[in-house]
Amino acid sequence: MTNGMRIPRRPGTRGRSGAAALAVAATAVLAVALPAAGQVASPSTAALGMADNFTATARGYSALAWNPAGLALSGGPSTSALIGTVRALTGLGPVTLADLASVQGEVVSDAVRRQWLAEITAEGGQAGAAGFDMTWAAIQFGNVGLQFSTTARALNNVSPGLAELLLVGNVDEGTARAIDAGGSSVDMSLYSTAAAGYAVPFQVGPDMLLSIGLSAKYTFGHSMALSGQSTGGTTTDPITVDLTFPVAYSPLVGDDGANQYQTGGGFSFDIGAGLEMGAWTLAATAVNLVSTFEWDPDQMHYREMRLSASDGEVESSFEQQAFSAAPASVRQALDDYTFQRNLALGVLYRHNPRLMISADARHGSTDGLATRPPMHVGAGLEYRLLPWLPVQAGAAMVRLRDAREGAQFAGGMRIEVGSFELSASAGRREVGGGGETMFMVSLLSHVF
Repeated sequence: MTNGMRIPRRPGTRGRSGAAALAVAATAVLAVALPAAGQVASPSTAALGMADNFTATARGYSALAWNPAGLALSGGPSTSALIGTVRALTGLGPVTLADLASVQGEVVSDAVRRQWLAEITAEGGQAGAAGFDMTWAAIQFGNVGLQFSTTARALNNVSPGLAELLLVGNVDEGTARAIDAGGSSVDMSLYSTAAAGYAVPFQVGPDMLLSIGLSAKYTFGHSMALSGQSTGGTTTDPITVDLTFPVAYSPLVGDDGANQYQTGGGFSFDIGAGLEMGAWTLAATAVNLVSTFEWDPDQMHYREMRLSASDGEVESSFEQQAFSAAPASVRQALDDYTFQRNLALGVLYRHNPRLMISADARHGSTDGLATRPPMHVGAGLEYRLLPWLPVQAGAAMVRLRDAREGAQFAGGMRIEVGSFELSASAGRREVGGGGETMFMVSLLSHVF
């Protein structure tokens, strides 16, 4: 072979379990690392269909997730309810699942691996995302709203150096290369949130209605995994490999074998406002204006994954340690791994009973926990092709928490049968480093 990873061996020596670990890592580098800013999940398929431009548009059971002031704005139902809606997300890039499927069952050629590496290097890494938002129940009656939801997210980033090491190795045409394989990361979170909200309307003019809404949330942190940046790489004289990947995590099953349903928790509060002026509605929401959520360090574990090779021997370690053994950077990352403040502004224009147009602008921190892009500017519309068949479309410019920027496009439709609704929507987010696909189906909701 003219390329690959070279680990010189003395006669008679045997590689340890690290060789197997490296083989697994080479397979996983192009996959999402783990299965798996508003912590209240959006229950609305229309919101996704309008590319999440919904701050001024949300009414009924969807108001808690977007703007609690929508509970008292006009145009909403007197009572509405939804049970069991899932919004799913998956993404991988720049090397996509389609790329991997195209070589399934084959030995990947050197040319293909180098093409993949070129794409990963150009984008600054291989990114992956997977997750879901499950709304167990969302209920609105009058100006009161209640919702319970569960969210899971897994995000990873494989640095160009680590991708190079795993795809083409540290030897090319018989010459060893020094590779910096640091800079990779992964994080996963699983949590549930119970929310309650109330809004008060004020008639401030002949055609002007002001609504002020407040929502209180308690989030149960079930499980998480959070890494620091990986470090290490290869050297040429002598030829060595040394990779370190620190990970803090809270398992779903404790050391005693019992399930751990809560390893973090805290309250947070949102405040929203909506001002209706004829066909126009202006809205603003401060999300997590106050938040006490944090993960419990006493329930955290720490593992330092290490793979080293030198003088013909391969060694690996992945032993569980007390969280106190984690480096200061990882302990600080855990403190920051919470819900950040977010400001959303929205405008809605109801042109006529068949057409409404909305626009959103959101700004928030790209650190911590975030299930929606913290930076967002976009617009969407809903148009009734028939009185019982509204369709949605929308687009937005977004910036994700790992500083990747790009565009989001979406569409959806809803069938209204009496007071019941069946709906579906889907979206695609194309950002630097790859894309993400989102889809959502609501089999039954009740609005009257």
